[in-house]
Amino acid sequence: MRRSILLLGLLPFTAAFLGASVAISLAVPPVVAAQAATPREVRANSFSLVSDDGTVQARLSVVPGVGVASLTFLRADGSPATSFSPSGVTMFGSDGSVTVRVGRCVPSADFPTCAGDLPPFSSLQYGPDGAVGLLPSP
Repeated sequence: MRRSILLLGLLPFTAAFLGASVAISLAVPPVVAAQAATPREVRANSFSLVSDDGTVQARLSVVPGVGVASLTFLRADGSPATSFSPSGVTMFGSDGSVTVRVGRCVPSADFPTCAGDLPPFSSLQYGPDGAVGLLPSP
């Protein structure tokens, strides 16, 4: 009698334990090791931001001959619309002419020209058709 109580209690427990172990090993994906070393730095001469169709929308690069970084937003035709650099902000018209420059660029021995081979400037500079005025209120 004692043996049958022990057998009737132990057998279902063992079967349940083995069944759960098999079910968990099939249902849970295996544990994988993490990558050993992830890069902390990515280096390149330029980075391009592209739209879904592959059109370049913006470019982060180093200005040739000047050696400073520049973030340039581009129009659909690839021409620059606005450029940000340590010397300031430059906005371009659809024909490529400079419409507004804000900031300061004074050539030195280290940087003999301003970005885009533009002349030196300080503060605010408008293009030939630029004007100062208030925006109309809505």
